[in-house]
This record gives sequence, structure tokens and C-alpha cells, in this order.
Amino acid sequence: MAVSSVSSSGVVHPGPRVGAFAGLGSAPSSPIGDTGGVNNSIRVVTVDMDGNPVGTADRLDAHKGEGLLHQAVSLQVMSTNGRWLVQQRAHAKPLFGGYWANTCCTHPLPGEAPVDAVRRRAAEELGLALVDVEPAGAFVYRAVDERTGLVEHEFDLVFVATVTEDVGLIPDPAEVASIVWLDSQALVERTGRPTAAPWFGRVVSLTSAAA
Repeated sequence: MAVSSVSSSGVVHPGPRVGAFAGLGSAPSSPIGDTGGVNNSIRVVTVDMDGNPVGTADRLDAHKGEGLLHQAVSLQVMSTNGRWLVQQRAHAKPLFGGYWANTCCTHPLPGEAPVDAVRRRAAEELGLALVDVEPAGAFVYRAVDERTGLVEHEFDLVFVATVTEDVGLIPDPAEVASIVWLDSQALVERTGRPTAAPWFGRVVSLTSAAA
């Protein structure tokens, strides 16, 4: 599977190739948990540029300085009507708070399969129980939140799921400021806003290609 890299400027660069999607992310186990804040009691899986796990790090340490390349997952939910579920991140989040992004994101915990991290986070942030989740690709990016000085440097594994729009959604206000279903034209406009999270456009691009 080809992986691309993108800088905070949004320029996409050819990247390395990575092996089996589901094989990423094996490391010693850690208690499950995630919050809107950067909590150094939670560990993330550090990886090389091919996405291979090389260790773990405190989540805060991974987002300081130049940033440690670590594993992340991004979920894009689409509806059977062809619309896209996007969220505005809670304003209190220390990384890109108030920005618009895909349905949800998180870090797989050490020992947690990426697809399980996606299902966990969809339930935590949106009260959404997902069964069928499919991989859509991966990319590497680095972006600095100028407000806090914290850094995202992630090997982002992208997943897609399809639901009906009448599915019950219960957004957690500590994580999500708002959610909205968008058609394709409105989605493109939203990804081009200054308040679009730096990974948003790449997630949309990969899920569009996989749909």
C-alpha cells in the first residue's frame, strides 16, 4: 500500500510503502483511555516512516518539540445517501481545537489494533457503534498548532464506514463542538477553509478514492 506524506502547508509528497494495514500496532498493552486533553498517562505507539512500530511514548512527549512520529487513525463516516459526517473539534482541545475535521480521530493504544481504536473512538466521541469498518489508505503529516505550540506528527491510518443518517449520534461535548452531514460540494468547501484541520483534506481524498 502506498503512503504519502503531507506537510502543514498541504503539499503532498510521495512517501514510502507500507505492508499489511491490519498488522500495524503491536506493542505491550496499556489501559484504554483517551481524552480531549494531552495526558501523559496515555501512551502512543511510535513508528518509523514505513509505519512499523518502534516503541511507545507518553502522549504529551510525542506532541512536543519536533514531535515524535506516532500512529494515528482517522475515521470518515459516509451515509447511504452519499453525504459525509464531519465534526468541529471541541474548542478546548489542545491541538487544533475548534477546527473542522473528519468524523473522528484517535491514537491506537499499545497493543490495540487500529480498527479496534476506530470503533472505540466512534463510540466514545459520538455514541456510534460500528461493525463494518474498511481501510482506505494511509499518509504521514506534520503540523504545528500555532496557538499551543504542540505538534501533530502522525502516520495516519484512514478508515471508512457507511451508516444511515437516522443512526443515533450522541456527541461528547468535551470532544466535539458540533457535527454536520455534508454533500460532496459542501465538503470540498469545508476542507478549504482556514479552520480545516491539516489532515482533513487528505482523509477526504483517501476515502473518496476508496468509496
